[in-house]
Amino acid sequence: MPPPATPPWWWTGLFAPLLAPLLTGAFGVLATYAAVRFDMRKTANAELTRRRLAIYDEVAPKLNDLLCFFCLIGGWRDIAPTLALQRKRELDRIVHVWGPLFSPQTVRTYQSFIHGCFRTHTGPGRNAELRADISRHRLGWGAEWQPGWAEHYISDAAFLPAATVTENYRRLIRQLAAEIGAPTR
Repeated sequence: MPPPATPPWWWTGLFAPLLAPLLTGAFGVLATYAAVRFDMRKTANAELTRRRLAIYDEVAPKLNDLLCFFCLIGGWRDIAPTLALQRKRELDRIVHVWGPLFSPQTVRTYQSFIHGCFRTHTGPGRNAELRADISRHRLGWGAEWQPGWAEHYISDAAFLPAATVTENYRRLIRQLAAEIGAPTR
């Protein structure tokens, strides 16, 4: 008579004492890996937010200067046309260097604001031109108007109304604030 057949699960009796510690160890390694990845991600996000906040601190006053200049509000008389062009160059540099830290939507919103305020790509070696109503600016500056400033303005009437510039500015500031996690209204 042949010996009794061993049940197909006989090997479980041999490996059961080893299986529980192996599974517990594997689970522990996976849980540790997930916790480390989560912590790295949290640290990276916190650093990104800190960097974005520093960039916001740098660009927000410059953007406000442009708003004041183009809408003739606030301290606009402290901003000569040449300074407005300098602010644009400074902002462009910041956005071209740090833009990848922000969403493409934020960069597009910035471009929309800038292209509403300036005519860019006017030719090699030429400055951007101010999309502002030169007659209003001349009137506002009065006797302090300098004739050399006229060359910085567009020659036609292709400028945005102050309300549109203001709306573009607000949209950009809201977008930047959302990028750093600030509540937006």
